[in-house]
Amino acid sequence: HPQGCCLRCVVKLLESDHKICPYPGCGQMMDDKFEKLCRGELSYLFPSPPNPTAAALEAAAQFRPPGPRARGDRRSHERHVSVGFMVATLLSGENCRIEFDPSKTIVQVKQEIERSLRVNARKQKLFFGETELTENSRRGKISTLGDYRELVPGCTIQVHIQLLEIPAGLRHAEFDLHWSYPYRSKFRDYLNASVHFYRDGQELAHCDFRGTSTSGIDIDPAIEHSGGIVDNRSRSGRNVITLDFDAIPRKVKSIYFTLSTCKTPRIDLFPDLQMSFTDQETGQELCDDYVMNPPASRGIIVCKIQKTGGGWHVEGIGKHTAGSVFNYKPIRQNLTELERKRY
Repeated sequence: HPQGCCLRCVVKLLESDHKICPYPGCGQMMDDKFEKLCRGELSYLFPSPPNPTAAALEAAAQFRPPGPRARGDRRSHERHVSVGFMVATLLSGENCRIEFDPSKTIVQVKQEIERSLRVNARKQKLFFGETELTENSRRGKISTLGDYRELVPGCTIQVHIQLLEIPAGLRHAEFDLHWSYPYRSKFRDYLNASVHFYRDGQELAHCDFRGTSTSGIDIDPAIEHSGGIVDNRSRSGRNVITLDFDAIPRKVKSIYFTLSTCKTPRIDLFPDLQMSFTDQETGQELCDDYVMNPPASRGIIVCKIQKTGGGWHVEGIGKHTAGSVFNYKPIRQNLTELERKRY
């Protein structure tokens, strides 16, 4: 019963020897195998944080907020900041804890994030508020956590997955979102791709297999949607979205790509979810190594194209969402939440 019952509540019922499924009208008995499955799923979704080292516990106990910085004292910040923990989080909500040390370089932080969250260090962009944590300062010096006065133990940094800078002069691009049929299914089923155009938290238009729907802008010349393309022989399907960057209205600042199920209740039952990005005119694949880790929900916000200065870049998201192309309300709530985050 996807999203029918709280997983923690089910585990508590099993611990109290209540073996009947709590879903209304079900009444099926739950065995030990099912209990093990629930515990494993709960442990995967909410992993226990690592135990802090003795040094980190001692430093955290001695930590005091930094006082005013003395004029001309470049080391005053590092003297006040103790070793502790900081949190690195993706837009999808996945996160990890990193031991805080002012002498740790930004490159080392990215390497730790790669080991914990499996995000290539070269594709990471780190932000604290609106400040980007760069690997090198403007003077060419290797940057450390201590170079950013606002960073203290307990803070949270945002990790953006920078998949691609759109090459200058690229006009027509294809986003190919493809998948295989659901596990153990005798029938074909579809995933529906939708594209949402935003500016400052407001949706200006969206496009899916039914066409486009706009609010005061003409988006039709800028996008073409293939609809669901399925191959029963290979048990696979795809949606191909073609964008004309020259025809995108100037008002548009962010473009989000989502995938959601049609009949199957969970998108993680579709194996081999992948996205590739191709120059339509030359056929050159610009990005073909983005493999999604779908959650146990109806949909996923795959990525976004963000306008920065005079160009565009593609950023991976992978955030789970309820809703579908037949019910956009939950998807729009998540997109609005992402738009509110100004890094």
